Amino acid sequence: MRTLALTGSEPLALKGHARQATRSLAYVFAGLALSVLCLIALPTALLGGATALRRLLELERTLANRLLAARIPALRPVMLDERIDRRDVAFLASRLPLYAFAAALCAIPAALLVVLLMYSVEGFAGSSRYFGPWSLGPPVGFVLLLFSVPALVLLAATLIACCSQLVLLTRHALTSRVSTGVAVREALAERLRDRTLAIAYWLPERELFVDEHGHAVELPSGDSGRAWTAVEHGGRRVAAIIHDAELEARPELVEAAAAGAVLALGNEQLKAALRARLEELRASRKRIVEASIDARKRLERDLHDGAQQQLVSLSVDLQLLQTRITDAPTLELLETSRAKLAEALADLR
Repeated sequence: MRTLALTGSEPLALKGHARQATRSLAYVFAGLALSVLCLIALPTALLGGATALRRLLELERTLANRLLAARIPALRPVMLDERIDRRDVAFLASRLPLYAFAAALCAIPAALLVVLLMYSVEGFAGSSRYFGPWSLGPPVGFVLLLFSVPALVLLAATLIACCSQLVLLTRHALTSRVSTGVAVREALAERLRDRTLAIAYWLPERELFVDEHGHAVELPSGDSGRAWTAVEHGGRRVAAIIHDAELEARPELVEAAAAGAVLALGNEQLKAALRARLEELRASRKRIVEASIDARKRLERDLHDGAQQQLVSLSVDLQLLQTRITDAPTLELLETSRAKLAEALADLR
């Protein structure tokens, strides 16, 4: 969590607090609108499965990151045939009551501020109304204007506190849906200020780089506008950080970021190696299935063009021979042979 420092040029960090309070106010209103939208779309999303629910969760993540810089990493992709998680449904369904409660809390100091400002304006205007036992006038209006300042501070503090808790709940709820490999890449991209940053993991047994999904990665060449920096740990290559070529002018920055994430990159290297083996196994099984299908088709073609054609030809010859023979026992034998040949052809087909 970012802390606000007290400096001599900005004693109370008023600009920072005002900016944060403004963003918090926008977050509450946008969160209310998004929660209503999610609640309306939730039944349809349940029919759409885990993918549709993940899109709604991604909207919540984007809102927190854009308005309050929550830095919640991208969510992991939905796995094939993944079931709907009840926690996702509960999280989305609870957003509207939580945002409504936060808005109600913020409405209390907001209403107090509005009332004080209204009476203050009436006091400066010389109204004949009374504020309690005091007649409204410029002195009372000035005092009420002074009291509106702490009301404004209370409103800002309430907004910041409520939104901080909402962001903490959102981060906690979405943490289990975050891909660790994506989280490492997001952290390095944030630190190096390069949103196009990518990570390739080294597989020593295959002597190639792969991404977090286990797919082979080709490192950029010198004229592509991209560059890469090797990450080593204990004398062995772990990964390569693919970044903007402009960062080559500041290699110490990339090396420092890589050194801080070397342990996480080591862990991700093991996972990438496992995923690469799984991908290789899937490809091997696919090749075996395709080879068996090709062999079956080839055998079917050989049988159709070879043995089946010969048996059909033999059946025709027996039929012609049967028309030329008049001996009854021989005709019966030929009929039996043709019947057996017909059964053989049916079995072959």
